[in-house]
Amino acid sequence: MNIRKFTASILACTVIGAAVPFAQTASPQLSITASASEEYTEGTYELMTYKNYGSYIEIADCDTSVTAVDIPASIDGLPVTSVGKEAFSHCLYLTSVVIPDSITSIGSHAFYNCESLTNITLPDSVSSIGACAFYYCESLKSIKLPNGITAISNSMFKECTSLSSIVIPDSVTSTGESSFMGCDVLTSIEFPEGFTTIGRFSFCGCERLTSAELPDTLTSIGDAGFASCYSLKSISLPDSVSSMGDSVFTNCFDLESAELPDTLSSIGLKVFNGCESLTNITIPASVTSIGKDAFRNTSVLEGITILNPDCEIYDSFATITNAYSDAYPDSDDRTDYYYNGIIFGYSGSTAQEYAEKYGYKFAALDMMGKNIGDINSDGAINALDASLVLTEYAANSTGQASTLDDIAKSNADVNSDGAINALDASYILSYYAYTATGGTGSILEFI
Repeated sequence: MNIRKFTASILACTVIGAAVPFAQTASPQLSITASASEEYTEGTYELMTYKNYGSYIEIADCDTSVTAVDIPASIDGLPVTSVGKEAFSHCLYLTSVVIPDSITSIGSHAFYNCESLTNITLPDSVSSIGACAFYYCESLKSIKLPNGITAISNSMFKECTSLSSIVIPDSVTSTGESSFMGCDVLTSIEFPEGFTTIGRFSFCGCERLTSAELPDTLTSIGDAGFASCYSLKSISLPDSVSSMGDSVFTNCFDLESAELPDTLSSIGLKVFNGCESLTNITIPASVTSIGKDAFRNTSVLEGITILNPDCEIYDSFATITNAYSDAYPDSDDRTDYYYNGIIFGYSGSTAQEYAEKYGYKFAALDMMGKNIGDINSDGAINALDASLVLTEYAANSTGQASTLDDIAKSNADVNSDGAINALDASYILSYYAYTATGGTGSILEFI
């Protein structure tokens, strides 16, 4: 029997051994031991080592050749209440575990690197599961979590590369750091009502995660919470969210839309960096700052609307870009970054100041709809404006890209019916003819 001591070197190595059938008839052999905090006697039960604390039993270790484990509810007439720290770590051939409902806790790294373990059911008697408990269980496909736990601890399922789905019990309010990091076949996640916190790196590297329905009790998402979730297509943050860490959605390549709540206070460093499918986004008025590289390399970003006129925008070309030079990806040289979309904001806002400083297009929200019929904003309503309307109508009819920015579109829908078509062009031409012969008044009055 090898009693393992958990060290950094053991974490880095791979244990190799021959598969040996699980013994069924070993009898307890006790030895007196002492702990700094509590005395216990140590014994063996089949291929397991246990600690007898006088009133309860803890499973402490197991021979790494084991292939199946049926933990008894009692040993020596005492209840088995816990699976200790590292108890089954590096049991490479362990495929199944039966855990009795006498168990109330599972220690850290308890099943670390049990690479053959495919499924496990935890009884509802379990109220605590330590950090890294199932870290590197790369064959684990499913697990039933007990209703008594309140948190998914740090790295609990990190690198469980076969885990495809998980239902988080109603009792859980948070996920810890890296709790599902690297679960690259996890496709969906269900959060219960009452859930409040997504920890740092919780779902980082979940490459096939396509959806995450966030509850309206969620208040915060830690750094890189969903970073490198390549398949995530959309996300809607509930109004309960007030804080979001750095790099939360960085390299979410398929993210097409993101709805941000009016309660959000800031957009941190690299939050949407590398979101190559994001086309438009609105930053609510509650946001007071946008961090460095927040929208860097958002290659199809057409428009970003910043509703807070005093929002502090990190002073760099790279804060908002939809292209950069591969030759100098980390450079701050002006020639390496550009943004060819439109920044929408209010006249005199920090958004306008930022756009003008770096030569980006800016459209004033407070001017939208104020120059109906004047599509090119040249101060006149004439045949050129009608021509622009017809060009946009043709593009819309054939499925081509829009030819107008949002302000021009707002001015082109002359009759406010929600469509830009030949009727709008006809109104413009009629009004042009009317004013050319001495007519006065606005186009809206003319219509």
